[in-house]
This record gives sequence, structure tokens and C-alpha cells, in this order.
Amino acid sequence: MGAPHNIKRYGEVWPEFRIQSGLEILEQLKDKIIISGGWAWHFMSEKGHTEYKHAHDHKDIDVFVKKENVAEVVIILLQEGFQKVWT
Repeated sequence: MGAPHNIKRYGEVWPEFRIQSGLEILEQLKDKIIISGGWAWHFMSEKGHTEYKHAHDHKDIDVFVKKENVAEVVIILLQEGFQKVWT
């Protein structure tokens, strides 16, 4: 289960440019990944719904990569300016 809603953010909405930038990278990866987290909820919601900040953390995109696609996904992400960081 995800984190509880952030009640301090009730009423705030995600700016459209943040949603669009996430959609652009997901369009490139859609056949190679499984989406999780707030973005999964975005795609399961009705079209045109409002993305409230208290409910979804769109600062990141949580994905599972099919093992046969890892190399291709890494190449795409690196080409798009992402960096591999060891944690």
C-alpha cells in the first residue's frame, strides 16, 4: 500500500508540464516496462481527471523493467539525459 495522503497538499494540483514530461518518456518505454505507483493510478483513472498533489507523487516514475529489455531501457534513459546512480 502506498503512503497516506499528504493532507497539507489538499487542493493543490500537479502542473500540466510535469504530467506531459512524464508522459513523453513513458511513451518511449511503454512496450518495455510495467508502470507502478502514482503513474499507474494516472493511467487507470478516467481521461481528463485532476491530478491532486495530496494523492500522487509525480516527482518520480516507478517502473519494473522486463529483464529482456533492461539494456534497451537503460540506453533510452541515458539518451534522454538520465544518469545511472548507485544507491
